[in-house]
Amino acid sequence: MTSLAWLLGGAAMAGLVLVNWALLHRRSGLLLDAIHEARRPLAAVMLGLDCVAREASNQRVDSHCTALRGEIGRAALALDSMGGRRRCPVLVPVDLSSVAEQLARAWAPLASGRGGSISLGSKVSGGLAEALGDPTEVAQAASNLVANAVEHGSGPVEIGIQRTAGRVSLVVTNPSPQADRPHGPTRGRGLRIASRLARRSGGQLNIRSGAVHRASLELVSASDEQ
Repeated sequence: MTSLAWLLGGAAMAGLVLVNWALLHRRSGLLLDAIHEARRPLAAVMLGLDCVAREASNQRVDSHCTALRGEIGRAALALDSMGGRRRCPVLVPVDLSSVAEQLARAWAPLASGRGGSISLGSKVSGGLAEALGDPTEVAQAASNLVANAVEHGSGPVEIGIQRTAGRVSLVVTNPSPQADRPHGPTRGRGLRIASRLARRSGGQLNIRSGAVHRASLELVSASDEQ
C-alpha cells in the first residue's frame, strides 16, 4: 500500500509538473506573439516619421522626428530583451549633452500637454560632456529618468549635465518630491531599469528627493579614461 501511495504521489507530482510546463510554454508563446505584434506598429510609426521628416521643410519638425525615432527604437530594443535577445553593452564615449537635447525634444510635447515644460540646464563643452557607456543603454536609462519626471512629477523639468572628478552626470530635476514614489504595481519600474542600465555601463543612479526631485545618471568621464 505504501509503494502504491508513493507511485500515485509521484504520478500526481509528474502530472503537475507537466501541466505547469505546458502553461508556462503557452504563456511564453503568447508573450512572444505579443512582442511580435507590438513590433509591427512600432515599425509602421518609424516609417511614418521618416516620411514626415522627408516631406517637412521645417528643421524643427525634422529634429522632433529624429528624437521620436530614437524613443521608438529604444522601445523595440526593450521588446527584444523581453523576447530573450540579450545584448552585451559596448562601452564607448557618449556625448551626454547630445542625449539631453534629443530627450528634451522627444518629451517636450507630452510635458506641454500636461501643463509642464522641459528645458536644458547646465552644460559642459569641449568634449567634457562625454562619458563612457553603451550609447543605446545610456539613452534608454536617461529616457526613463525624463519619463519619470514628466509622467509622475509636476512643474517644469530640467535636464542638465554636470561634471565632477572623473565623472559626468546627466541630471533631471523637477519640483516634485512625489516623482520617485511608486503608484501601483508597475510604478517605479523605470527607475529600477535606469539603475540597472547605469551599472551595466559602469555607472550608478543617484536619487535625491525634497523640495526639488533630482535624478542623476552618473558615468565615468571618457576624457579622464583616455
